[in-house]
Amino acid sequence: MAAYLHDSNLLLLEDPSPGILLVDSYSEFPRKLRGLVAGTLRHHRHTALLMLEFAGVDQRPLALKKLPSQHVEEFVLQTAAHHGRSSLRT
Repeated sequence: MAAYLHDSNLLLLEDPSPGILLVDSYSEFPRKLRGLVAGTLRHHRHTALLMLEFAGVDQRPLALKKLPSQHVEEFVLQTAAHHGRSSLRT
């Protein structure tokens, strides 16, 4: 179906961003190693994408290599402000 829609110019497929490629690769690790279920993986994937967006990985793919710990702390504090205690445990 997606191929038909793409061929008919009804669906535009974009190349995945560097952040999405990284999160896709990351998502395989806990799925294979820990056997996490789809819902938990979706939560981890969402949080990882937020972190990469916060770090600016799509604009600067090497940003993670030079990411200071203060930025990680800032992201965690910012994210925690939007989530309840139960959602932060998963």
